Amino acid sequence: MGGGTEEGTEGKDLAGAGERLADRVAPGDVGRPRWQVEEAAKDEAVLRWVERFRFVTGELVAVRFGISWQRANARLRRLERMGLVAGEQQHVCEARAVFITGRGATVLGVGRRRAPRPSVQREHVLAIVALVGALERNRSDVEVLTERQCRRRERAGHGEYSIKGNDGGRHERGHWPDAAIELPWGARVAIEVELSAKAPERLRRLVEAHVTPSTYTSVPTWSARRPLRGASG
Repeated sequence: MGGGTEEGTEGKDLAGAGERLADRVAPGDVGRPRWQVEEAAKDEAVLRWVERFRFVTGELVAVRFGISWQRANARLRRLERMGLVAGEQQHVCEARAVFITGRGATVLGVGRRRAPRPSVQREHVLAIVALVGALERNRSDVEVLTERQCRRRERAGHGEYSIKGNDGGRHERGHWPDAAIELPWGARVAIEVELSAKAPERLRRLVEAHVTPSTYTSVPTWSARRPLRGASG
């Protein structure tokens, strides 16, 4: 990818977010002088994207915003120097898991959360991040929500996003989808990322637990190892 294309893509993806959020976060909050408003807006857009997940990697940030790994990692390192994100690496051959810090949450005006344990369900978490990033890059006509965003919207009274049904397993006590899509015509789709095989009957109960008139209209399940497959009620 050439330098001009990269810059243009990054500007296109981040400029809108920067314009919408510039009145909430000043350039100084992300370590930029006032004259670097455009770069500060890009820093903030990346920071807000990281906050939506338990953790991300530099590679996934690069893919989401259409920039090089070097540029993505440089932006993340800047945010880390400011204390807005932190990183953890279990092994030298493993990509660093990057997550929001308490200070970063304060700057963004969102609730603080405990630092994640990147070693727990790492593959599953990064598969969700990759899928959300791909949807956002390729479907600008829909709104993609992460689990964190679903929780916030339900708590704020903006709809029902949790699944209260019974699938014969952990969803008996309530469950949040791995991601959700708000379609322009008002329909809502829950997305489940499955990395392990499940019996057909268990999958059927899972879908039935999701699909209700007040919650979701369909439930695609996606695997990092297999193509997207759809299921609906």
